[in-house]
Formats: sequence, C-alpha cells, structure tokens
Amino acid sequence: MKPDPKEHQIELLQLMLPPDMFDYFDIMNVSSSDKTIDVFLDEKYHKPEKHKDEKLISKSFHQSVIIQDFPIRDWVVYFTCEMQKMDYRKYGGNNKQ
Repeated sequence: MKPDPKEHQIELLQLMLPPDMFDYFDIMNVSSSDKTIDVFLDEKYHKPEKHKDEKLISKSFHQSVIIQDFPIRDWVVYFTCEMQKMDYRKYGGNNKQ
C-alpha cells in the first residue's frame, strides 16, 4: 500500500510549527499551488475552566480566519482557521434547550 502524501505533509508541518498549536487545532488539509501553501485547521474541543459546570453545545463555526505566516523557502504560507461557536448552559434547574 502506497503512503498518503498528505500524511507526510502534515507530519512535516507538525515538526516545523510550534508544538502548542496542536493542543488547540487539528490539521484538516494541506494544499499547495503557485508558491503558496494553504493549511486548513479546525479548532479542537476545549472546555474552558470557567465553564466546567456548564453544558457546551456547538452552534456552528465563526467565519474562517486566514493568517499569513512567514514564508517557507519562498513559499507563502496561509493558515485558514475554523473556530467553533459554543453555547454554554448551566446544568440543572429548568434550563430549556
């Protein structure tokens, strides 16, 4: 079975980018064309400590944010980040959903 080239791209990016970044985002896709590298990231589910007693409900995504990073060997690098909109509800009581 031939290895998937996308896996190698993702692995290479994980070596080049700050490791803390992968605590908060998953790499969903990588594409390249015309001296441009596009990296698509999805926010990981993290429950903030201040909302530990609340139920989180995903309400879709914010508008994508595109960040231009430093070039890699003359290739322009863009990160497209998808971040979730979350609704917080307290447990118990008459909380209607």
